[in-house]
Amino acid sequence: MTCLRCRGLMVRYWFMELLDETGQEHCRGWRCVNCGDLLDSVILQNEARRSVKASAAALRT
Repeated sequence: MTCLRCRGLMVRYWFMELLDETGQEHCRGWRCVNCGDLLDSVILQNEARRSVKASAAALRT
């Protein structure tokens, strides 16, 4: 996988978190070896939501 920010190598990464609403302490994601950018399912969902809102706003204008 390639980093969207710097085009560097993305590797699998385990995030250590406080207990969330599901009771999990760890979640999987991706981390860029070059710039340190992080991606996980929550980040990807938020980006998708943001792009849908931007597209809807562009259609209104």
